[in-house]
Amino acid sequence: MVLSIGAVFGILCGITLWWGLFYGCELNSSMSLVSLVRIGLGVNLTFIPIHLLGLHGTPRRYSDYPDVLYSWNNMSSIGIITSFTGMLVYLHLVFTSLLSLLRPIIWSNICSSEYSNHRAMYNHTCTSSASIRGCS
Repeated sequence: MVLSIGAVFGILCGITLWWGLFYGCELNSSMSLVSLVRIGLGVNLTFIPIHLLGLHGTPRRYSDYPDVLYSWNNMSSIGIITSFTGMLVYLHLVFTSLLSLLRPIIWSNICSSEYSNHRAMYNHTCTSSASIRGCS
């Protein structure tokens, strides 16, 4: 399980690094750093107590912990919640970045001959450049 979480963390770091090249817009760098640190902290909070319980002699799939080890179980649960909220922040960054791609087409004033014509040009040829009124 720990190795698969490390692979997912590496994939998320790669997506963050190459997002601008793939989609032409950037993720918020400070928030992506916060979400990736939060995911990393949550993974460590989840699995370090499980490893320490294993060193203590407690099996992994144990339905009830002794009262002495209850705080380790709670720390592991807090780590899962921390990882989940970090992943939600990361997904929010991805969706807001994708929504920012739609903004120039839908809400802005587009000053291009491709968007101003409501029909296709005949044989896709222009002998002179088009001028659009209202655009500078």
